[in-house]
Order: sequence, then C-alpha cells, then structure tokens
Amino acid sequence: MDAPMTPREAVAWLVENTAAARKTYCIILRSTNGVHNPGTRGMLICQAAELAGRLHAYRESLHHMMQAGMIPADLLDDVKEVLK
Repeated sequence: MDAPMTPREAVAWLVENTAAARKTYCIILRSTNGVHNPGTRGMLICQAAELAGRLHAYRESLHHMMQAGMIPADLLDDVKEVLK
C-alpha cells in the first residue's frame, strides 16, 4: 500500500505537473499550425483543451494551498513562478 503524501510532496507534485502540462499544452498548440487534416487537427485541439483543463485544476489547487498557508517555504518561489 502506498504511503500518504506529505504536504511538501503534494506541492512538489503539483508544481512539476503544472509545468509539464503547460509545456505540453504549448507544444500541442504549436503543432496545430500547418495541420490541414481536419481529423488530426481536431484531435490536437481536443488534447490541448484537456491539458488546459488539467493546467487550470493544478493552478487552482496550488492557489488554494497557498491561501491556506500550506506551501512549504522552500517551494514558495516555485509555486509563485507556476502561478504566473
């Protein structure tokens, strides 16, 4: 059975996944330029929309944790960078 995450691990996980989702989102959006096949273009747009939702959820979670004072001091700068 997996051990529960500490608040520090949870914040680090959110920061890492927010940054990864943002990077992938940008790559997918750039990939839609020049794609003329409607099926492929539609698939890329759907992937971007899914990632945008995930990115929003990660940011919202970090924002609420920050408001609640749950962000460890050593990760505060990373969280502020992700929330920009």
